[in-house]
Amino acid sequence: MYGKNKTLGNVYRVYGLNVASEITMPELPAAEQGEGCGIDAFIAYGKVSGDIEDGVVVDPCLKLSKREFYLHIKGTARFYVADGCVIVVQPEGRGDEEEIKVFLLGSCLGMLLYQRNIVAMHGGAVVIDGQGIIITGHTGAGKSTLISALREKGHKFLADDVCALTRDDGSNIMIHPSYPQAKLCRDAMERMGYDTENYQRTDPYRDKYIVPLDRFFSGKEVVLRGIYEIRKVFNQKTEINEVLGAEKLKLILRNVYRMEIIHYLGISGSYFKKCLEIAGSVPVYSISRPEGKITVEEQVGLIMDTLRVKTKLFKPV
Repeated sequence: MYGKNKTLGNVYRVYGLNVASEITMPELPAAEQGEGCGIDAFIAYGKVSGDIEDGVVVDPCLKLSKREFYLHIKGTARFYVADGCVIVVQPEGRGDEEEIKVFLLGSCLGMLLYQRNIVAMHGGAVVIDGQGIIITGHTGAGKSTLISALREKGHKFLADDVCALTRDDGSNIMIHPSYPQAKLCRDAMERMGYDTENYQRTDPYRDKYIVPLDRFFSGKEVVLRGIYEIRKVFNQKTEINEVLGAEKLKLILRNVYRMEIIHYLGISGSYFKKCLEIAGSVPVYSISRPEGKITVEEQVGLIMDTLRVKTKLFKPV
């Protein structure tokens, strides 16, 4: 493995990229020699002005263009992402490194993926019998609880919040691993029996905690075999329905990571085409779960049923 390098700093492997970082991030897997083709992106400390040429000014703390992104978290740091290959961080205030990493590993890497024209979905990913699936949905829909239930049943974990997707030479859609860590809100922690006193909060602004998951983590990319969007409804039972036609593309687009930021620029034709390829290659499902009821075991069963059906359908005779 790469060690500490005087020029590059630590070299990590995340979302299918080799990232050299001046900021030490032990939560990220180290890149292995021969993995990829050199360094794909750099993270360094530096001065961030906030000047973006021909950009959209959402507010003084958020600016972006097709090739640049600026984010200012007051009291924490200013961040600059450019050309899909560089992230610059200027700490401010007490400059807490753990707080900095929350935004670095979230919005900054997410926008770097967008600049590289890599589709990233907002959701978690697990591997079931060698098949990769993504669990997505609005905040509070129950993604983390469902993913945790699948982990506890022995299925490997790929990603917590961002699922980076690319197409391989065989036209398969691949999910790339993130890093062995999850962020869970207090109520999810308590439902799963975690004592929040034993875990570090992600930042002072949210009641979320960092949960290391090294022994559950799979560091290998895997073919994507299904996307499942969870929705809370007022029905009496948990149901699953396959999403077909144009609705598949709509579901994928509304669950693109940081779409609330990207929509200010508009999605490029090539990015839209990649989303269309995913919609045309991967089964998509909608899981409706009753509001106020815990139906995790039912949801797991429904997912397993769909995977068994698709495996039989495409299994060579």
